[in-house]
Amino acid sequence: SADGSSVFALASERGSVHLHRIDAAGGGVRPITDAAARVAAFSVANGNVAFLRADAATPFEVWACGSDGADARQVSRHNEAFLAEVAL
Repeated sequence: SADGSSVFALASERGSVHLHRIDAAGGGVRPITDAAARVAAFSVANGNVAFLRADAATPFEVWACGSDGADARQVSRHNEAFLAEVAL
């Protein structure tokens, strides 16, 4: 985080990769993303997190949420046309 109070990192578990927030003072680890998904990259700025997320039925898209994981939302729809043409 910008204030140095936490560190963000990716960690894999049971085939999924999630973003976690780690308290820099030695506190706990808190997942920021969840569900059966994979996060490939992320950026933290101004109290928000942008990340690439995919799951078994959806290729990678850009998502965003608060630095605490609140209000997660998909912000890109680059694969909509492709998904409309294929059956997964």
